[in-house]
Amino acid sequence: MSTVQIVGIAVASAIVVVLIISLIITRDRGKAAPEDVQSQDNETSFIDAPPRDQFHRMGRAEPDAETTGEVPMPTAPALPYDHAVVTPPVFEPDEEPVGAGGSPPAGKLIPLSDIIVTTSDKLVDLADAEVRRMLKELVGYEIDQAAQFKAVGQHVDAVLQLTEAEKICLALDMHEQARQIRTMMRDLRD
Repeated sequence: MSTVQIVGIAVASAIVVVLIISLIITRDRGKAAPEDVQSQDNETSFIDAPPRDQFHRMGRAEPDAETTGEVPMPTAPALPYDHAVVTPPVFEPDEEPVGAGGSPPAGKLIPLSDIIVTTSDKLVDLADAEVRRMLKELVGYEIDQAAQFKAVGQHVDAVLQLTEAEKICLALDMHEQARQIRTMMRDLRD
């Protein structure tokens, strides 16, 4: 065996001994401070909490910051609209169906999954003005997204967005708007 090999083995052995000693020292330090570990066990994490849905708040106005003591989150500025995209028809919130007394039909509870694609089995009241407003805004978003898909040549995705918007319009008894959306889908398919 050459001198270089003997020196290499000696250096490797010294490194192994140093690593074992450092492992023993750090292991002993871990045993000396069990209070730190116990204090961490008392802290809760959102992962430990059971899952919660918050659909029960849907259709209700959000509490004011003064009531909750929370600081409101800043909202992002609206992105400029691309005027090169053909603008779809806009549905005004005042297009409410009216009953015999001139008011929206009362108590139209239907599953949310009948209106939009979701796995939730919650019921929504279509007579609630806030729910109707949110669904009409969703129709506008779906149509805007379809226009964006059409602009980049993704016609299948555009048709899917328009199908979703049509489904919402039919649930809200907005048959004229649903007819316009079907016309837009036919144009995309041709």
